Amino acid sequence: MSHECIDAPPQRDHLETRVSVKAIYDQLVKALETLSECITVVDAHLPARTYWLPMRHKDSDKPHTIEPKLLDGHQARQRAAEIISETQLRKGQDPRTALRCPGMIAMSAQTAQALQDVNALKEDFKMAVKQISDSASTRKREIVKIIPYASLMHIYRPISISVLYPNKVSFGWAVNTQSSKRMTRARARSLLDTHYQSKPENWEEEAWDKQWQMDITKLAGVAEDEILVQRNLIAPHPEMRVYIHDGYQEAIANLPLFYPHVEGRDLPPFRPLGTMDTRFARAKRCNTMVEDEPFIQSVHLYRYKAA
Repeated sequence: MSHECIDAPPQRDHLETRVSVKAIYDQLVKALETLSECITVVDAHLPARTYWLPMRHKDSDKPHTIEPKLLDGHQARQRAAEIISETQLRKGQDPRTALRCPGMIAMSAQTAQALQDVNALKEDFKMAVKQISDSASTRKREIVKIIPYASLMHIYRPISISVLYPNKVSFGWAVNTQSSKRMTRARARSLLDTHYQSKPENWEEEAWDKQWQMDITKLAGVAEDEILVQRNLIAPHPEMRVYIHDGYQEAIANLPLFYPHVEGRDLPPFRPLGTMDTRFARAKRCNTMVEDEPFIQSVHLYRYKAA
């Protein structure tokens, strides 16, 4: 049985789209090379501290623990430049993951400008990719044709920049956190159609089609104006809290925080990143107004509790 296909062709001409995206990507790669030189050469004498975290391989199980390895000075800068410059998947890397390098790095004015240039090009690239199609699966398919082994997670993620010298930076792990997304029945149907376009190897074709039919039949019983909620468990990731003056900001710490160097001052006070351990972490409910059990398990869809 063939599924209803929402994986529509690109909305713009293939050649025009590829040329636009590839041109911005090439600019980004050059900007990343400039930034790498700023981090490792121009600012080589400035303080830096990062953490080495292992790459997750595509055939490996989810780790219950992760032990960060502390890097200082030259090693810290080399590792940061290496991870920040990565735009493609490495051999054996799980495509659902990204390479990470949390930490703190002092920057000069030259490096600050290079960072801003890179972040601006990342945003330009993201906007150009969105012009390809409204369908995420179509965009993903087209990008791989333009940039083999491209990792949109690597390319899209911005680099954190503090405009002021932090009073303190605290690192930690976000474990068993969840995200939620509200959607209409029509959007949920599109989500289902996209999900069932790719059959896992451990499913038989007949069983896969039967499950798809069961899910769309179940969804059809929902009122057209009812709002559903998709909830997803977010993979454990490092996070940081940056204290400046009397307040603080929280951010994902997959990449290091760059802050302006102040002559005569070392790294800001910080709470180090400890061992990640999911065995004793409790799951956090992101929305207590939705039902406890999923309405459609395959795409993690929930209904709101009756008033």
